[in-house]
Amino acid sequence: MLVATLLVAAGCAQSSGTSQKTDPVSGSAAVQVAMVDSSFEPETVTVKVGQSVTWVNEDSVSHDATADDGSWRTEISNQGGSVTLMFDTPGIYPYICTLHPAMKGTVIGE
Repeated sequence: MLVATLLVAAGCAQSSGTSQKTDPVSGSAAVQVAMVDSSFEPETVTVKVGQSVTWVNEDSVSHDATADDGSWRTEISNQGGSVTLMFDTPGIYPYICTLHPAMKGTVIGE
């Protein structure tokens, strides 16, 4: 079972693709996913157990990230905002934006 920690941050983070930043809870590097042009970039990311994914909304509309099986869901992120979720169980976690179901992504936890 995935036990996830959700962190919400506001701000104007600007980046695209995958990058590293320090997770405020675990102190490990977080993988970053941009929400841009109604897509997740990159669409698939791989994290180590205990590592986080931070979704940064670089789009002009709001988005979230929600597991296909409903086991986790981020808060809705408005333009310039970000949300962070820690993955502490290995697995493959496909997800969508519930506001824009054509937006799909996958987190692979190792």
